[in-house]
Amino acid sequence: MPFVLQTEAQIDQILSFPLKAKTYNTITRREALLNELKLSRERGYSMDNEEIEIGLTCVGFPVFKGFEDPGFAISISGATGRILDKLHSTDLIHDMQAAAAAMSWQSYNYQLPDVNL
Repeated sequence: MPFVLQTEAQIDQILSFPLKAKTYNTITRREALLNELKLSRERGYSMDNEEIEIGLTCVGFPVFKGFEDPGFAISISGATGRILDKLHSTDLIHDMQAAAAAMSWQSYNYQLPDVNL
């Protein structure tokens, strides 16, 4: 989860082990991982783009227990075509972010800034 790996030391610790490819989409290079972590932080969710299994995509959303402090995550997985269609044609991202925000409040009594539950 991108919000968990916040410091260079944490990232270095993970990268001290080889990143093994499970598919041709698996991130195995440091630069690519750093770029993906940055992108995930910017957009507010992370994606598994067929990195574990071809044909399967997962989108994960952090549930925060404090400012930039995730407690756990929720995710939705499915056939790549269906997930990507839903990402672009529906309110999937908004709905999942709203669900994660509600769980932040219910689980940790933490309300994300600018989120009305």
